[in-house]
Amino acid sequence: MSMLLAVSIGSITVVAYEGYRSGRNAIEASVKQQLIGLRASKPAK
Repeated sequence: MSMLLAVSIGSITVVAYEGYRSGRNAIEASVKQQLIGLRASKPAK
């Protein structure tokens, strides 16, 4: 029983970490694209 619990917690931890990492990378890419678009839309000084 404890082995099943350990494997389940390990699996949940790995899936949660991968989801966090994937989401973070997606948000960083989105923000970077928004900043690049904002910079391109401003007139040069």
